[in-house]
Amino acid sequence: MKNLKVLPPTVYMRVTENIPQIVAFIAGIIASGHAYSTARGNVYFDLQSRGAKYGKLVGVVPDPMGEPGDSDKRHAGDFALWKAAKPQEPFWASPWGNGRPGWHIECSTLSSLVFGSRLDIHSGGIDLAFPHHENEIAQCEAFHRCPQWGNYFLHSGHLHVEGGEEKMSKSLRNYVTIKDFLRSASPDVFRLFCLRSSYRSAVDYSDGAILEARRLLHAVAAFVEDARAYMRGQLAGGPVREDVLWDRLGRTKGAVQAALADDFNTP
Repeated sequence: MKNLKVLPPTVYMRVTENIPQIVAFIAGIIASGHAYSTARGNVYFDLQSRGAKYGKLVGVVPDPMGEPGDSDKRHAGDFALWKAAKPQEPFWASPWGNGRPGWHIECSTLSSLVFGSRLDIHSGGIDLAFPHHENEIAQCEAFHRCPQWGNYFLHSGHLHVEGGEEKMSKSLRNYVTIKDFLRSASPDVFRLFCLRSSYRSAVDYSDGAILEARRLLHAVAAFVEDARAYMRGQLAGGPVREDVLWDRLGRTKGAVQAALADDFNTP
């Protein structure tokens, strides 16, 4: 990320370094009446206790998949907060027996440790909206006993290889590394490539798209150089009235701010 000129996170949190805090978070949800433990050492979030508030992020909640006949859940849609230990898996001690945290509770606990009971902006890939972010909301509002935990969720679209319907990912081995990309293009080219599409849209990565981003970057650089040359008296042209210049700059600045305030409307 440093090579792309992206600032690093301010805080790094590891799940394995915060297991006691995760256990305490789960205990808090149980105490609020929104979770239950089972004789097998599992802990589940009780979705029926959430009522109509479950789905406040995505609107329509898909029907839960069928559960095995030996499931110890009360309801099919309940999701795991703590999973009892299984052979060949890492585990930690807890009041419910040895086990490990569920996926969703890890994020709720770590974000609460940093930001407390209110989160202004939460981001992530579009595929995380449900069930992950919906479950994060349920957990945090149950633990903090608040009507609204997160104010805004920004879900980004996936990066696709040109002509493919699947997202670029390591598991599919259909990705381009940052190192390979930077052999032929600059970080600013990649920024313009991203800015040419809505952050919510799926984007095709292609040679043509990168070429267009490079062309736009060259156009911006040429404009800046022309402006500097004009200021040095090295570019032919008549005088520019200062009031006209400041008016144009003010209107341009306002248009940029309005676009960014409109759901980051960069295109």
